[in-house]
Amino acid sequence: MIRKININIFAFFSNMKLLDSVIVVILSLIIFLLVGVSIVFSNMIFNFIQRETEKNAIQSAKNISSLPQIKNISSKEDDSSMREVEKLVTSISINTNASFIFIFDKNKTLLVESKFDGNVPNYVDPNMDLSLVKGQSYIYRFSSHSERFITGNAPIYNESNQISGLVVAGFPVNSTILITRGYLERNIFYLFLFIVVGLGASIVIARGVKNAIFGLEPQEIASLFQARTAIIESIRAGVLATDAHGKISLSNSKAEEMLRLTKDELAGAPIERFFPAELTVQALRMGVSVHDAERTVQGMVMYCNMVPLDYEHINQGIVVTFRQKDEIDLLTRELSQTTRYSEILRAQTHEYANRLHAIAGMIQTKDYDDVLDFIASETIDHKVMVRTMTETVEDPTLRSLLIGKYMHAKELRIDFSVDPESSMRNIPPSVSRHYLLTILGNLIDNAFEACRLSARKSKVVLSMSDFGDLIFEVEDSGPGVPESMVEKIFERGVSTKKSADNGVGLFLVRQALFDMNGSVSVEKSELGGARFVVIIPTLRESQS
Repeated sequence: MIRKININIFAFFSNMKLLDSVIVVILSLIIFLLVGVSIVFSNMIFNFIQRETEKNAIQSAKNISSLPQIKNISSKEDDSSMREVEKLVTSISINTNASFIFIFDKNKTLLVESKFDGNVPNYVDPNMDLSLVKGQSYIYRFSSHSERFITGNAPIYNESNQISGLVVAGFPVNSTILITRGYLERNIFYLFLFIVVGLGASIVIARGVKNAIFGLEPQEIASLFQARTAIIESIRAGVLATDAHGKISLSNSKAEEMLRLTKDELAGAPIERFFPAELTVQALRMGVSVHDAERTVQGMVMYCNMVPLDYEHINQGIVVTFRQKDEIDLLTRELSQTTRYSEILRAQTHEYANRLHAIAGMIQTKDYDDVLDFIASETIDHKVMVRTMTETVEDPTLRSLLIGKYMHAKELRIDFSVDPESSMRNIPPSVSRHYLLTILGNLIDNAFEACRLSARKSKVVLSMSDFGDLIFEVEDSGPGVPESMVEKIFERGVSTKKSADNGVGLFLVRQALFDMNGSVSVEKSELGGARFVVIIPTLRESQS
């Protein structure tokens, strides 16, 4: 039954909106505290008033017992003397707010009683011997006619200092309850007032909490948290987040894998431990985003991005994403190769379409002999190029690239040729074909672009040698490379051409050669343009 009630209460709160839940919880807490304080306060007041009543009862009984008229009283007094004492006791009872005052002799016989209220209780006290025999003053409680009383009992000493009787002063407990009830009624008023104030405060607090979490409900926050975790884990780049002090507070599995640390080891670690201080200070302290910064992290070259977490113009930390440069370069090379292949296919399609149009025109004019001569002249150059490539280049991937570039050059009206003394029949397996295609493809494309910028006859010559190290030379008849740019031409974004899309090809060439321990240089060509010389070391020397 208790379990069922707990489940029902939990379901009740879980179905409520956050604003209502906060109001209910805060208001319930305020009511609980106020009611508890009121009960404790009322109980303290009741106990205090009761103790004061007991003290008053004892003191009243002692004061009465010390009066001369009371000290000498005895059962032998005449009626007139007794009436005088009775008037005195009644007067004292009125002045002290006592309900009754009794005077007993040593034999427990009632001698005098106050008669101002007309409702004298039936008083039976089994403890009278405490005063009549032992001479002690004491408190006694009893009930009569549905009323409760507190009595103060004090012995009477005669002139011989002997116990001659007992004074009983009684006070009602109901008056104490009435006084306490008055305080309680005022407490209830203040309780209501505080509840109203607490309701207003709880609404303000609830709205503040609601605004702080962007108006989301707990279920929505939980759903977003799960979605955030899934999104971060699905990112194939390393992701780290820090607090305002630069301590790592979040990491995904890819970051843990790349940094070779566990989540617990990363948590709380300073971000400067893994990334250069100039980047973290720029993002964390200055609030400036960092994009595509190339830095060495844990012995690996990474591309880093850092974005500040800014909330109400206060920096709450940064988010860092990083990925290995090799992965980015591989994707770039593959995209570049795909682009080149598509351009080659488009060039071949365009070139063959023009030839087919020419053949179709000659057939329509019935110039059949010219058709045969045209086909023979067109195919002979292609056959010569294919035969040359077959004899010179053994690798089919490289051979296909060069044949495609030849077809592209014909479309661009560029004289592209391979030095007849070239030889590239022995490429070691250690040389990456992907890197090789990236290097030659970008150098030849650069040469084509340079020829189109020159007024001279467009010509590109490729020379290859596989004796010892692999050597490639690509020279063109373009405008060449200015001396001021020779040192910078291989940097990202640097180009002799004005287009914003340039400045990437030679950068990829240098990066590919860097990974292969190769080198590239540029010099003046005999054709009037530039000559790029590439040297790729092989493993033959180490094997010999």
